[in-house]
Amino acid sequence: MDDFSLLPLLTASIFINIFLFASQKKFQNIFKSLLSEIKDLQNLLSNSTGNIDKIIQENKNLLNQVESLKKNKEKLLTIKTGDKVICGESLTGGSNDFEVLYECHVMEATEKKLKLNAFDFKSNDDWANKNRQSVISFYQDKWTNRDKCEIIIDKQHIRDSKLDDLIN
Repeated sequence: MDDFSLLPLLTASIFINIFLFASQKKFQNIFKSLLSEIKDLQNLLSNSTGNIDKIIQENKNLLNQVESLKKNKEKLLTIKTGDKVICGESLTGGSNDFEVLYECHVMEATEKKLKLNAFDFKSNDDWANKNRQSVISFYQDKWTNRDKCEIIIDKQHIRDSKLDDLIN
């Protein structure tokens, strides 16, 4: 083989090496770019995980606060002996039926019933308003279902509730 016959092989070898070197550089740049993006994603994920942990902790704190508020509400709305309540009642007087909204003191309280003494009432019926004492006396020592009554929350009730919290 003469020296000139190797020239095309040598030229082809040089072009292949140049091409491989150039390709290798491109791949190195692409690889560096991918590594950079992977690091950025890892940082984002790490920050997100920290944020998620904070959100989970805040959620737990809020749930505890909600539970505490529910307990306080239940305690505040629990009807006990000595409380004042409002109860609606349908009555018949004269020749007609009418609605009365009684204001009462709770004399006794069981799990399902309340023993009430009315001290006032509201009604749009003329007969009821003319016969106030009869309508009030109807609701003395009267047992009624708890679900028919709503507690009157006044300053005295709030004060008593706070004192109960401090004592217990």
